[in-house]
Amino acid sequence: MNSEQESEGSALDALAQTAMSVIDGVSLPAPVRRNALKAFDQLCAAIVDIPVAYLEGFAQSKRAENNARADLIRQSGDQIKAGIEVDPSYARAAAAKYAQKIVRERQSIDQVTSIAANQLENLNKGNESGSEEEISQDWINNFENEASQKSSSDMQELFGNILAGEITKPGSFSIRAVKILGQMDTRVAKLFQTLCSTAISLQAAGHFFDARVASLGGSAAANSLAKYGLNFDNLNTLQEYGLVISDLNSWMDYRPAIAQNGAVSIGFTHAGQLYGLVPKQERPSSAEFKVHGVMLTKAGRELMKIVPIMPNEAYTKDLMAYFDKNGFTVAMARSPAT
Repeated sequence: MNSEQESEGSALDALAQTAMSVIDGVSLPAPVRRNALKAFDQLCAAIVDIPVAYLEGFAQSKRAENNARADLIRQSGDQIKAGIEVDPSYARAAAAKYAQKIVRERQSIDQVTSIAANQLENLNKGNESGSEEEISQDWINNFENEASQKSSSDMQELFGNILAGEITKPGSFSIRAVKILGQMDTRVAKLFQTLCSTAISLQAAGHFFDARVASLGGSAAANSLAKYGLNFDNLNTLQEYGLVISDLNSWMDYRPAIAQNGAVSIGFTHAGQLYGLVPKQERPSSAEFKVHGVMLTKAGRELMKIVPIMPNEAYTKDLMAYFDKNGFTVAMARSPAT
């Protein structure tokens, strides 16, 4: 075995060990273990070596299936060479090219699976509960198609986060959200990260009631957010990808974030921190507080949960000044629940 084969074997062994640790985790909720096994069964090349005790004979049948598939590919290659009048070297080159494509896709999926498995190991250590729902086979199929095309570490990290989240709580990420992420390149992903890092939201127990980048009294369509990296062209790009709605000046009533009798109903989240709005003067509880700005779509809100936040100090400073100008003191609260 050459060094390249040894390296590949070592990587697969490490992935298999991590996957086994997740599935075997006694403190991990049973539904999460079942979902992990179902997802890893299809996505992870190394899972073929999971002991029979766990898969009830699946490992042997999987090996037999893979061997039969390899034989079929070889036979097909022979038939292609025999059935078309072409230099055999072209047929060999085409077969090699196709094999390289398959390997690249498997490496991408295995890397994504490894990231998800490591996250689930941390869930295991935290002994958190999971959903009783079963992860959808259609979802796994679509996820595999999209994840297989991602070779950059940043995009693989995002896909790994999605997989871990869906295994833990099926329904957290729609197929549409997965497809949108699959369509993104690194540039668009960075642009979306900028959007998420400046956004404010109303959320509770992982459910979003609203998520938007407040235009701070200006108009996003007239480039009021340009100095924060969100000019009109960038917002149009995000809209074309289905991450923000077309109305760049929509509004939401942020009354739930306003303190009444010293407490807020929900509070608003910004850059990973929870805040409340304390009125400087008495105001009726029925008075609306409209916050205008660029609203994230449902898919955008789903993906926002797995995007690393990069604090935008300039925007945060201006956001606080905006609330102050509108008669509120911003009070920091506990970190928002996930």
